[in-house]
Amino acid sequence: MVGHTFEYTAAVNKVKEIIEGGELGKILYISSIRVNLGLFSTRHQCGLGPCPHDISIIMYILGETPVSVNSQGKAHFKPDI
Repeated sequence: MVGHTFEYTAAVNKVKEIIEGGELGKILYISSIRVNLGLFSTRHQCGLGPCPHDISIIMYILGETPVSVNSQGKAHFKPDI
């Protein structure tokens, strides 16, 4: 379930305003990187938790549904995750 709280932040709304104003032209690709995931869990894959929020933000700022989504993760601290 996606929380839509990010849609009310100034930063996300500014990006939406810039895109809608045409300053960036046609958006063909968006990359999203999570760099601060907080505590590491051995029970969950970190990328699956925040991923729906990022997709929700992208859908909000573009007003469109993505054609495709690719998610990648790395095991930097615990090799068995």
